[in-house]
Amino acid sequence: MKTRRKTANKHEGEIFGATDFHRERVSQEQATAAKNEAANRPQGTYEYEQMIAENAVFNPKQMIEDAAFFIAERRDFAPGYELADWLQAEAEVETRLAAGAA
Repeated sequence: MKTRRKTANKHEGEIFGATDFHRERVSQEQATAAKNEAANRPQGTYEYEQMIAENAVFNPKQMIEDAAFFIAERRDFAPGYELADWLQAEAEVETRLAAGAA
């Protein structure tokens, strides 16, 4: 009766069993994943801050809406002044943005 021998794969001049082959392959996959993650991570403070700035949502319309709401709130939401509130809010936001850009 013949006995089965463990199959071995020849790899770069060395003989590996199936367990060693699997371990090496998993190790290579983990190293590749780590390299990919490092390549996508910003390096240093400037790049990180740049990434945050690029992803920050700057919405002047939302700023105007918020300002108009607070203006209306100060006068207890009396009806009939919606357009005046909006125009005042636009002026305030434009002033704040111009002051911040200077």
